[in-house]
Amino acid sequence: MNARGLQPITVAALLAAGAIGCQAPGSVSGVFGGEEFSLHCESPLAAADASGRDSVVVLSEATNETLSTVNVRLRGVGELPLGEPVAVGSDDDGAPSVQVVVGELVVETRADGVEILSAADPQRAASVGGTLTLESRDATGVAGSFSAELDDGGFVEGFFAAEATR
Repeated sequence: MNARGLQPITVAALLAAGAIGCQAPGSVSGVFGGEEFSLHCESPLAAADASGRDSVVVLSEATNETLSTVNVRLRGVGELPLGEPVAVGSDDDGAPSVQVVVGELVVETRADGVEILSAADPQRAASVGGTLTLESRDATGVAGSFSAELDDGGFVEGFFAAEATR
């Protein structure tokens, strides 16, 4: 499954657990789509994939018109060393990866009252290189920092302390 396939799952996880806070916020800055980019997330979340081997950290920010997300895919999260940088690659090479998605904010409300946020006409960029350093990892979440070169010629760097979702 690629990062594009995980996006609806992670956005749903983000919304389902939206009321859950975390120890520290996340922040990302850099250049995306040829322009300065920044995102501040008060409640980053980490969701395990079906195998439990990989995890995706979702940092998001919604304004009146725009939804911005940065997804950090942690391949083999249980085996990644703590406090040591590891290489970031693309989603296809089995390494940790980063994806930036920005689009027009669309809000839909389900019958049960849960709001679903999505991005219409999204612009995307994926990592092609960089580093990731995990500082902590346990059953409650994961924290770390990253710096990634993007396939659109830009770059992002940031940090997160993400609470695990169930």
